[in-house]
Amino acid sequence: MNRCITLLLGCSLLLAACGTDDITTNAVTPAITTEPTIATANTPSVADAPRPLTPADNAVFGNAWNVVLDWEWFRFLDDGEFYDVRVWRPGEPNLGITWVTTSELNLSSWLQGQEPGEFLWSVTAIMGEIGADGNGTLTRTISADSPIRRFTVADTSPPPDPNQLVLTDMIREVPPGFRVELLYDGPANPSVITFGPDDLLYVMTQTGQIYTLDDNTTMTMLFDNADGLLNQSVGMAFREGVMVVSDSGRISTFTDSDDDGLLDTLTPIVEDLPSWLYWAHSNNGIVFGPDDKLYVGIGSTTDHGPLNPAYPLEASVLRMNPDGSDLEIFATGFRNPYDLAFSPDGDLFGVDNNPDVLDETLTFLPPEELNHIQAGGDYGFPHTYGDIAAPDTVTVPVVSFLPSVASSGLIYYPPITGDAAFPETYHDGLFVAHWGSGTEKNINHGHMVAYVRLEPTEDTFTGTWESFLSFDFNQPASRPVDITIGPAGALYVAEYQSGAILRVSYIGGDDAVIEGMQAPDTADTPSDDELMLDPELVAAGEVIYTNGADGVPNCVACHVASGEDSPLAPGLIGQLDRLTARDDSLTVREYVRQSILRPNDYVVDGYNAGVMYQDYAANLTEAQVNAVVEYVLSIAGR
Repeated sequence: MNRCITLLLGCSLLLAACGTDDITTNAVTPAITTEPTIATANTPSVADAPRPLTPADNAVFGNAWNVVLDWEWFRFLDDGEFYDVRVWRPGEPNLGITWVTTSELNLSSWLQGQEPGEFLWSVTAIMGEIGADGNGTLTRTISADSPIRRFTVADTSPPPDPNQLVLTDMIREVPPGFRVELLYDGPANPSVITFGPDDLLYVMTQTGQIYTLDDNTTMTMLFDNADGLLNQSVGMAFREGVMVVSDSGRISTFTDSDDDGLLDTLTPIVEDLPSWLYWAHSNNGIVFGPDDKLYVGIGSTTDHGPLNPAYPLEASVLRMNPDGSDLEIFATGFRNPYDLAFSPDGDLFGVDNNPDVLDETLTFLPPEELNHIQAGGDYGFPHTYGDIAAPDTVTVPVVSFLPSVASSGLIYYPPITGDAAFPETYHDGLFVAHWGSGTEKNINHGHMVAYVRLEPTEDTFTGTWESFLSFDFNQPASRPVDITIGPAGALYVAEYQSGAILRVSYIGGDDAVIEGMQAPDTADTPSDDELMLDPELVAAGEVIYTNGADGVPNCVACHVASGEDSPLAPGLIGQLDRLTARDDSLTVREYVRQSILRPNDYVVDGYNAGVMYQDYAANLTEAQVNAVVEYVLSIAGR
């Protein structure tokens, strides 16, 4: 995917309060100096220091919600190496913010604790060690400092709570005659949505959780990815009732081997595909064709070339049998073909993200592309983009979009009937989710679902595009990441940052209808003891449970990882029934909370009062306690 997408998808190592309100982990605290650290004769300096990419120098941000620092260095980091990122105000010491191992850092949470105004930043490659307490010790500096850049943030107040999402604030415009509904708010960071053979909507997150969403807006978790089995998951399709998923470097079938309603058996059919050799370029969306073959797009190993002969499958669309055999290159010349879609007539279409690193070999941001992908075709990368000076050997795109719209999800809308079906003017065209470039490039392209009208020409197509569903890019939830079509003809849209699932249906008339949060029917709302868990809180709670937070100890030292009873504490994994039975006056959620905040109120037989750490109530925030409770319930229910 385009870098501007993945800046927010990627993880930052050890940054306090990154991505979850008021939930913190131990943060690295590098030594603070008043002058930038420069490599000396005693260190292996490198002339070309880490080079800032975004934000552009003197960039101005209206708010702090999506401020992301981004840089590149001449090589990948080795074990024990970090980027020391420093952010400070003019005239003040260049404070160390954190150490990261990825070449980007989301500053949004940090900035929300600062006064508005101007900031400076730089980054240095270093070698260091991180102690058990989470603090870092600098061993040596291995590069010169990067150039210092400036940016200004006008408003550092926090964004609106995504859980209080108001759809009319998120959506700017939809054509007359259409209704937009907010079906569900969460889970966060979805990467792909599609309908399964059971007519349920399947939702997979970038971090590997998989859910279903039914017509009553009840979401059910099928796979929690607690063990990290899936990594950077972005593709999902079904064949003969079997789910197929695409995650970093492989494609696999995913099945429920014991018929308990949970996915448990991942069987790779293809492995060792080029993955993350360039930031967030990997094997992407997958689709089955009318020839019963599986197709997948593969990203390039660089931003804009050259190609690497060591990876002959890069920058291509691959085709294979459903079991992964007879793997072949179907077409070439793509930078990062993020999603693919077939028409009912068997025409294959794909979106391709444009480069975004300018240098002496690329002096402009080229357009993004929608391509009609045919066997043996060459679509230009890394030599040409769009239809700009394209030689006869290169197939030009059906449509050139604006630069950096960050094209992601793609779906073909066929002639279809149903209660929510779109009128004929939208038949036989394509809907494209444009994730959006964001203010880090001082442009705001994308943030919409676009519609592409197709016109057949000889053996291919030409097209024009228009905005269909536009998001307000000033809002935190403005990143449509994937789209699909429901059985009744409605268009379903997943928004990445909030996890909102939107349903767009045609109702006729001259007005557009945008509806806010659809409250679930209370009759269908599960009780507390039915454990409808919040996956974001589960993930945050796992960090605290395993590592501790803010100077308090972890939980796993006493409640051992095996889940068995230990001399210090009873086991928790799979012990939901035992938790439920301990105090009839409390729900299980209330009981777990009480056991954390007041551990001596109820002491399990065979254990002693006072052994458990007594000060969680004083040293954890309410949000952190909520997270730990949710995680304990998740493992107790296994």
